[in-house]
Amino acid sequence: MDLRFVTFCTRFDSRKIGFLRRALGIGVLLVAGLRPIGASATDLHSVLKNLRTAECGISEGGAMPWRPDGRLDAAAARWARGDSLRAAVEASGYVPKAVGGLHVYLAGPSDGVHLSETSCAVLRDTSLRDAGVYGRGSENWIVFAAGTELPAAGDAAAAPARAVRRVNEARQHGHRCGGRIFPPANPVRSSAVLSGVADGHAREMAVHHYFDHRDLHGYSPADRVRASGYREQLVGENIAFGPLSMDEAIAGWLNSPRHCENIMDPRFKEMGIAYSQSRQPPRGIYWVQLFADPGPHTR
Repeated sequence: MDLRFVTFCTRFDSRKIGFLRRALGIGVLLVAGLRPIGASATDLHSVLKNLRTAECGISEGGAMPWRPDGRLDAAAARWARGDSLRAAVEASGYVPKAVGGLHVYLAGPSDGVHLSETSCAVLRDTSLRDAGVYGRGSENWIVFAAGTELPAAGDAAAAPARAVRRVNEARQHGHRCGGRIFPPANPVRSSAVLSGVADGHAREMAVHHYFDHRDLHGYSPADRVRASGYREQLVGENIAFGPLSMDEAIAGWLNSPRHCENIMDPRFKEMGIAYSQSRQPPRGIYWVQLFADPGPHTR
């Protein structure tokens, strides 16, 4: 998953503002005729609407309401204290898909300063529906974001069956994995044991923020499968970090030759899958997909 962390700036001549731009690494805008943003959602929406219409030429009918978000208020405060925009948002607890920011002076003479086209782009972006602000005197740091659409709570239980259907569609028709063409293969069946093993590894990666087939104890996927009591003859594992849906994760694996080969390998008979969301930076979803050829004494 590629996140857009974008900061928007404008051109200006003020010596004071130019110093702040160099110090913070972010563009600063001086806008006349607007008051500093207060704590209320009405103040935030009023100022943003004025910036859209007066500075960017966006018609009143094209305006949209932003949703104030306390986590982004906290991110704006961190940004004001010198954190990068990326670090500030990641530390706030908000799980972003895209982020933009404006550092704005809302007092003083305008001297003909206007928002640049790149600065107006964030105000035109209808995907950035959430906003937070931090004010200090006449300065305001405004953070805009689009949140990730995380799997619903019921998805964890339904995930294995849906994933097996998607995998079996590819196996039924055959698939090209890089330079290798796999003919149609027999379908795999869902295994609750394999899904449980996958869940354990996904949770551990999410909690401890690592991304590897070997776990913190040095165990391989086959080691973890055996420890569950599953007697395997062959084990394969795919992992991913970032996809927001089951379909996205499987599509990514099918587009990656080595992962695709696991999905299409006719020797595999059973499959399990699980995901776990990281709650701390780097935020995202860890996915684990396990394949196995069970031996005759699998429990």
